[in-house]
This record gives sequence, C-alpha cells and structure tokens, in this order.
Amino acid sequence: MLSPSEISSFNKAGYLHIRNLFTTEEITLLRETIISDQVMESQVMKMKDAEGKSARLSLWHFIQPDTIYGAFAASSRLVSRVKDLFGGEDPYHIHTKIILKEPHTGGAFDIHQDFGYWYACGPLDPNVMMSVIIAVDDADVDNGCLHVLEGSHKLGRIDHGSSGQQAGANGEMIAQARARLPTVACELRAGDVLCTHSNLVHWSKANVSDRWRRAMIVAYNGVNNPPFDRCTDLIPMPHPLIEVDDAAILKVGAVGFKQGSEQEASFLSEKKNVETFGTSKDYSSGASAASM
Repeated sequence: MLSPSEISSFNKAGYLHIRNLFTTEEITLLRETIISDQVMESQVMKMKDAEGKSARLSLWHFIQPDTIYGAFAASSRLVSRVKDLFGGEDPYHIHTKIILKEPHTGGAFDIHQDFGYWYACGPLDPNVMMSVIIAVDDADVDNGCLHVLEGSHKLGRIDHGSSGQQAGANGEMIAQARARLPTVACELRAGDVLCTHSNLVHWSKANVSDRWRRAMIVAYNGVNNPPFDRCTDLIPMPHPLIEVDDAAILKVGAVGFKQGSEQEASFLSEKKNVETFGTSKDYSSGASAASM
C-alpha cells in the first residue's frame, strides 16, 4: 500500500517515483526475456519521431499469465498501488508495451498526454487511467529517460494530432504549459517504477549514449470507465484482473510468448497504429521532444 504522503504527492505532481519495487533478480529475468523473445520481436513496431529517428516498441492488450510480462502486470505489488492512486477503484489491464531504445539510434517519443488519444476511445475519467513505467535498464538523460511537466495533469486534456508516426500534443498549448510548469527528468534505476497520471504531459528524447534504455509500461483503467464498443481493439472492455503474489515473477521465470499466442495477446499492429495516430492534424512543429 501507498502512504497518504505518496498519494498526496502523486495528486499534486501527476507522477510518483517508487524506488526498488522490483528486485535485481526479477528485473534481470525480465531483461533476459525481452532480449530472447522471438514472438515479441516479430511484433515490434518502429515509431518515427518528428526528427525521423525511430524508437521501437511492442504492445499487446491481454495479459498472458504464463509469461513473465503477465506476472509483472498482475503483480499485487503493482496493482495494489494503482488501486490506491485510483482512489480505491479496481483497475484492469488495457495494455503492456515494451520500449526499446537502442544505443545511439533509439529515437524520441514526442510530447503528449496518454489521455490525449485514449479519450477518443470513449473513457471519460482521466483520473482512473494510468501508465506504470518499469525500468528494465537504468534510465537517465543521456539514454532517453522520461521528462514530464510537473503538475500538468491539472491542465486537462490538450488537443492532440500526429507528430511523425506518434500522437503529439498541440505545440502552442505546450509552449504555454512550459512557461508555467517545471520540467523534470525522471531518472530511474532498474527495478524502479514511475506511475503517471493519464493527463500528465511527458516525452523522452533520443538515446545518445552507448547504453540501452529498455522499459516495460503497463497501462490500467478503472473498471467503471469503459471505452466505446467500437474501440475495444485499442482499449479492451473492463475484465477481471487476477492479481498474483510476490513470488510469481521468480516462479514463472524468464518465459516469454509462445509461438501462436499473438492473437490471444492481441498485439497492436503497425498498420492499426498508423491508422489511429498517423492521419490526424500535424502538430509536430513546436511539439517535438528534440526541441525540449
């Protein structure tokens, strides 16, 4: 459980850094799985930023409980804290994604709010939508850690369009926000977790270091905040999230996706991603991470 001061800090800043939530042994198993998982690698998408560089990611919508990814996403350590930050509402899983920023070549993720595009799928309450970033490698400014505008979740949803092949926030509005709010580089150690409110403005720059930056990001929604029926290929309908105990990650071990499990996991395809985020108004000028 989170303390009242941690919950208060999240409500004020829009994010919460939880140090050492996962052990070195657990994170090592996760990293080894990411490196060797051929099924996940086959589903990786390249995400071009406004500067033309590419980060890579793989995203799926349904927990596979026999994988290490599922053991992390359903971990009671994680889910209980999300529930605390949701004010007691039960969360359910809407996607997990693996972010892969390679040394020197890994691109930026441009400035956005998660709710900037989740909103179009029908859920109405941004206060019960959250991304939880699990640091698989140490993350710092040089290898492209997350940056946030502290307190920006209180600004409400900003209009979004496309920026490269990504969802990007309106640059004029971002300039206004930057003038009022502090920018924070969220440097994490492997095993740390960063919980982010769905309206928090955030971005990450390219990896200019000799080191990888890998992260697993788990997104949750409140069970009383369903999407439109027509959008369930992007945000699933509420469904039970069966929590697992603290021993589950080590018990499952370095197990990735089985061959043939792609449909059951419901991976997001590159085609669907471009259809969803690559055809709307271009907000890339003034809103790219490279300019921040």
